[in-house]
Amino acid sequence: MLHLIGINKVEPAVTAIPVEEFKAKLVSETHEEFLPKVSAHNATEAFSDEIRAYLSGTADSMPSKNELLNSLQAIVAKYPATNLSGHNNSLHQFILTETEAIHPGVITLDDLHVIFSA
Repeated sequence: MLHLIGINKVEPAVTAIPVEEFKAKLVSETHEEFLPKVSAHNATEAFSDEIRAYLSGTADSMPSKNELLNSLQAIVAKYPATNLSGHNNSLHQFILTETEAIHPGVITLDDLHVIFSA
């Protein structure tokens, strides 16, 4: 049977395959090692891009204040607070400025606390 796959002779005195040595060379890897590394800068940039994309998508319509706040709150919820922490004042100002540019007078600075409270 072994002759069919190219093995002509099996010698019992030949050294066995070093399985333990081979196993030692294998490194345990986790799923997280293959995920992209997200820095605070990248998270803030992605957050800003998504806010801009949402607001520009609603430029032709006039969403209600609640619709706007709920959608912005859903976007904020996608980004862990640890990646955006330390930028709250600038993020509040950014969202207010971007929203005012497309939907003036719909939300106020006080409304932003609702967005970030979820």
